Amino acid sequence: MRQRVLLTAALLIGISPGLLRADVLNLGVISFDNLIPAELGPGVNAFDICNFTDSSFFLPPDFLSLTPVT
Repeated sequence: MRQRVLLTAALLIGISPGLLRADVLNLGVISFDNLIPAELGPGVNAFDICNFTDSSFFLPPDFLSLTPVT
């Protein structure tokens, strides 16, 4: 009985990657910026995170989310 359950689970795990798919969903942009260059001392780096799902900044061809993501 246990071998049958393990065999069935192994078959389902082996078949499932062919059935499941992933896709890209654009919601915003993360960029790495050099805010203050290092001249005499250490510089300052920054990450910018832009959420493009807000209703005031809706780009229909690229960002298809109709409701804001918080």
